[in-house]
Amino acid sequence: MRDRPAALTSLMSQAAEEKKMKIRRHLAAAAALLIVAAAVAEAAGSPSCGEPRTKFDVVLQKGAELPSGPTAGKALLVFFETATGCYRCELPPIRYGANGEWLGATKVNSWFAVEVNPGILSLCADWQGGFGRQKQAPGMMIFTAHAGQSYYLEAHAEITTDLVGAGIDSHNELDGNFGLSHVNAEDVLPTLRKQQLAVFKRKK
Repeated sequence: MRDRPAALTSLMSQAAEEKKMKIRRHLAAAAALLIVAAAVAEAAGSPSCGEPRTKFDVVLQKGAELPSGPTAGKALLVFFETATGCYRCELPPIRYGANGEWLGATKVNSWFAVEVNPGILSLCADWQGGFGRQKQAPGMMIFTAHAGQSYYLEAHAEITTDLVGAGIDSHNELDGNFGLSHVNAEDVLPTLRKQQLAVFKRKK
């Protein structure tokens, strides 16, 4: 068998190496997708959230006074929801949980307050029934609540409206995501005074 020219051998070696690199990239991408899928699945069954099938009916009540603070030996959590890109649009409620139990739910521009025992809290916020194409994983937060303190926790949603289809079959489709964050009282109280109280009840 005649020896291959050096140039041909070099080209074949380069092609083989490029093929190996392409395979490695595909494997890395597949592994990344598996990690993301696992993270979403883990968040959905997170010990922060409550039972995934639990749903709430939420109605809004005008004129409710914000609590001045917690009772002795307790910490106060005030959850509230804001949104941009959503003027009078219908969004599903956002549920809030702590240490594996649902605490309640809000709609856009509403709040509710709940007292908890002081200690480490693993919080969860999750759109009820999912929302949009992204099917966002629940928002998470871990912090230590101290007796006598009030904590203001905002779920801020950013909503987009996309035109889907063409002609008479076209329609607007909402999509979005949200984040859960702790907000200082002095920054949020003016906003909360304009919002309504979220009165929620578990669905049977």
